[in-house]
Amino acid sequence: MGNSKTVNVSFFRIDTNDNNFISAISNELEKTLAMDKKFDMFYSSVNYMWKVLEKKVVNGKPYFFITIAKEKKTVPILFNEEDGDIKLMRNNEDLLCDQFYGIFSPKDSFIACMPARTGSGTSTFKHFFNEFSSVSPVRLIPFFEEKIDETVLSWSYFKSISTRLIFPTYEEMETFANSNEGEKLGFITYLSGLKVDINISGSKKMMLSEYPVKDFISSMIDNDYCDKLLVKGGDFEEIGQVDIKNAVVKYSEKVLTVLEYIEDDLAKDILFNAINDKHLILFY
Repeated sequence: MGNSKTVNVSFFRIDTNDNNFISAISNELEKTLAMDKKFDMFYSSVNYMWKVLEKKVVNGKPYFFITIAKEKKTVPILFNEEDGDIKLMRNNEDLLCDQFYGIFSPKDSFIACMPARTGSGTSTFKHFFNEFSSVSPVRLIPFFEEKIDETVLSWSYFKSISTRLIFPTYEEMETFANSNEGEKLGFITYLSGLKVDINISGSKKMMLSEYPVKDFISSMIDNDYCDKLLVKGGDFEEIGQVDIKNAVVKYSEKVLTVLEYIEDDLAKDILFNAINDKHLILFY
């Protein structure tokens, strides 16, 4: 008897000021794929193991199918050290770590990612990409329906902005507080809250300051903890209201699995289905 699961795929544009980043990571993936073990590890608060499962060329574009295993604080990553086979992480048809899958396109500076079981994989792939950037942090920018993010950032007037931040743990809240975005909201650490709702409005005669609002919106667009980003504003007489986070491009697929998690072959099929389904939005 199988388990019915709904799998959510997220899409991101890879943004960095490091001009050599794409070639550096592509070369590393090619080199790793040519090795017998096809995997490597890195550390960022916990251990991560990544493995290149396959390279596929479609219409002249290379796509790398990658999986990343993230160590749980109470359980180390278990795998075969000869070939990186991570089946040893499974116990009683479940996972002993957090595992994520991604399809990376160097040509389009793009990644689609999904969990083997839970989570989104966004922060895990962000850590992974930052291992190969020597100049500046790598950002994963979501794709938005009808490019609504560009529309909002082109506005000249802003009447109000409402945002919600949700932190799973105090450790992650402190990590956010020490980031550039967190410095704008220093009171979060002071009050030690894991869920924060912020509402800021101008007066009837006075709008909010345009450039600080745009800077704040830009910093929250790709923030992993930002759950809501509702902006009211526009140009001249036309005032509208948009929840930018609700406009993020997503793909969902229902699958039937024997186990509690998604395995490699099924993950690859889901990710390519997602890319084909959203192709016009992602690449045009």
